Amino acid sequence: MKNEKLLVIDRFEGAFAVCLDDEERAFDLPRSAVADLGEGECFLAAIEGKRVEFIKAMPEETARRKAEAEAMLAALFGKK
Repeated sequence: MKNEKLLVIDRFEGAFAVCLDDEERAFDLPRSAVADLGEGECFLAAIEGKRVEFIKAMPEETARRKAEAEAMLAALFGKK
C-alpha cells in the first residue's frame, strides 16, 4: 500500500538525495529523481516500504517553511 508523504531534501551525497519526512526519517532517492530541486525544497512522494517515488514539487510548502525559518532566526537574533 502506497503512502503519500511530504519530504524535504536535506542534502546530496554522491548519486543520492537524502530526504527527510516530518518525523526526520531519512529516505534516499536517486539524485536524478529530484534533479530540478535543491537542498531544502519540499516535494510529495509515494512511499511503499523502502521504495520512494517522486510525485511532484511543492514550492508553496518550501516557501512557507523558508519564511518560518527566517522569522525564527530574526526573533532569535533580533533582526528584521
